[in-house]
Amino acid sequence: MGVREVKKEGLALKALSVRQPWACFIENGEKTVECRSWSTSYRGRLLICASAQRDRTWDMSAFGLSRDEIEEAMPVGVAVCVVDLVDVRPLVSTDREAACMAEEEMPPDGERYAWIFKNPRSVLDIIPVKGKLGFFDVDLPEDAVADEVNVPEGGAGCP
Repeated sequence: MGVREVKKEGLALKALSVRQPWACFIENGEKTVECRSWSTSYRGRLLICASAQRDRTWDMSAFGLSRDEIEEAMPVGVAVCVVDLVDVRPLVSTDREAACMAEEEMPPDGERYAWIFKNPRSVLDIIPVKGKLGFFDVDLPEDAVADEVNVPEGGAGCP
């Protein structure tokens, strides 16, 4: 899989930066709830981009891979997948598992927002994206996103 430059044609998408490994967990369907401090009225297709920084608090040894293998398998600064943002509501304790959060990380009910994702579709090439805070716009080539939901493992490089 080669690096592809983002073109100004094709799919115009709203995008959101998410740190690795969480971007890959969204891609493979393990993480269906994203915890955010802000709400949005936007619903629809959303491009998930791996931010330039990994979540350094996450224990990478859970995969049994070396740091170099993890860094290769979970690239940063790239488009990862497209999801459907179907709901945004107050986060509650029953969202913990779907948000891939440890019990001690859960804020009190209603203090944050649960962004509900469905239908993850992998970005098929490694497409560099410079992330931003909040929503930002990205244009992807028309054929850059898989048609099928829950594509085989690998997509944009996620284990």
